Amino acid sequence: MLLNDPDRYHNALKKAKTEGLDCSNILNDTSIHHSWYSPHVLMLAYLVGDQTQEIHEENKQKSEKYNKGIETYWGALIKNGIPEEKAIEMLNLMVECGADLRVKDFYEEDIFDWSKKSGYLSTKRINNDKFKEEVRRFI
Repeated sequence: MLLNDPDRYHNALKKAKTEGLDCSNILNDTSIHHSWYSPHVLMLAYLVGDQTQEIHEENKQKSEKYNKGIETYWGALIKNGIPEEKAIEMLNLMVECGADLRVKDFYEEDIFDWSKKSGYLSTKRINNDKFKEEVRRFI
């Protein structure tokens, strides 16, 4: 739902908070292969901001060449991602609903590691600096 309908996911988070639900078992799940076995906070991070035109074109070419048009990584073909302010609100809701920011992905990296990187396809988005700052606020 986060990838295909982030507004619906956002509303579900708001409802979970209002109802006082503990969603840690969902938010900290790392069983989704397509997202590098990442918890939901990392899946959100991969979608925040916008891809540059160059990165978007590169992702489309790689997806065609290597994956028959299916995105090669989580959010690779989403040029205009989740706006920063909404993503910050979603991150805070995730934490309030039980997200553990120290849960690592397949590569043994958590959202704090992600927030410090640059140069990788998953972090080559613009308009996400405020989101990265918000992540680092939790350190």
